Amino acid sequence: MVDQPVGGGGIICDVDAVEASRSYGRAVTSPRFTRTDVAVAAGVAGVAVAELVANAAVAPKPAAAACELGMAIALLWRRRSPVVVVTLAAVLQVLEAAAGVPLQQPLVPLLASVIALYALMTAASTWQAASGAAVMLVAVGVETVLQDKGFANFAFALVFLVGSTIVGRTVHSRTRHAAQLADRAESLERQQALTAQLAVQEERTRIARELHDVIAHTVSVMVVQAGAAEQIVARDPDRARAAMQAVQSTGREALGEMARLLGMLREDGAEIGLTPAPGLGDLPALVDSVRRSGMDVDLQLDGYPGQLPPGPELSVYRIVQEALTNVRKHAGRSRTNVHVKCSDTAIVAEIHDDGASRPTIDVAVPGAGHGLIGMRERVALYGGTLIAGPSAAGGFLVQASIPITEQQ
Repeated sequence: MVDQPVGGGGIICDVDAVEASRSYGRAVTSPRFTRTDVAVAAGVAGVAVAELVANAAVAPKPAAAACELGMAIALLWRRRSPVVVVTLAAVLQVLEAAAGVPLQQPLVPLLASVIALYALMTAASTWQAASGAAVMLVAVGVETVLQDKGFANFAFALVFLVGSTIVGRTVHSRTRHAAQLADRAESLERQQALTAQLAVQEERTRIARELHDVIAHTVSVMVVQAGAAEQIVARDPDRARAAMQAVQSTGREALGEMARLLGMLREDGAEIGLTPAPGLGDLPALVDSVRRSGMDVDLQLDGYPGQLPPGPELSVYRIVQEALTNVRKHAGRSRTNVHVKCSDTAIVAEIHDDGASRPTIDVAVPGAGHGLIGMRERVALYGGTLIAGPSAAGGFLVQASIPITEQQ
């Protein structure tokens, strides 16, 4: 060891901290050295050569050259095998001192020891770090005894070794904490994605169950119409023909809904119910029930002919129902306007409240609910459009448009 401060050691240690943070938590298995490894080893070797050439007090030259260049080369493996490198650096500096090279002359032993010990502290376990520090401390003590140096030399070297240990363990702790936070964030992201996926599956299953009810009702109507046609076909062929045409039209509706049902069903073993599916004609009753809960809701239903394809009717009803539920959850008793407009080509529903705006919920998170996911699935089922977000006029707006085709 030397009795001189080490210049430039802090820069090398900062590079090591970056490398340690990149490789924390995994073994360095690549047979190739990084540019940093080579640069650190080459830098220490350069200092060793400069000392051997320029400082005549560094003698005997062969022993000093062998020990110091050996330390520099060993630093190539400081991140792969830090315990071995620290041990080798300690042995070589003891051999250099035993060969008679004055402790106060060469810079390389102290520089290599600080770098090797820092690399050990940033990557090793607690017992490995303690073992490496103990080995280096013993080496300093042996050098001091071999050359009959006093406590001042020992204390000088000890300051650098303790500083390297403290900084290295601090970097180790922070790097490990950062890695744990990254793992936790990745785990939460996977969990959030899984929760959103499950929410979509639940909504699709619920929609499929309701479409089953629509199909069951449609088929029942077909049976009744076919039975009526059978009863009157002999005495009133025209009425029987009209009834069979109605069966044909209703059958087309059933086929369209069945195609959607098959696309929505999931093999989850859920029981399919047989309760009648609500439609646009049930919206007044829905709004009345919401009003009884204390909400101020206005309903405007335009152009409703009294009967539309049951699938789109059901979807619009559920969208209005979910939107009102969201208003109650997020906007309290804000005044809400529900406007449903029917035409020959589409059903358009707008639900607007004048309460505080709130962000659109695109994924399922704890406590957020799955309302907009269900709306989006229902609209997508019929190739419609959905807009949900803060309104320019204040409050929150949900606008859904579901097209009506002959196949429905």
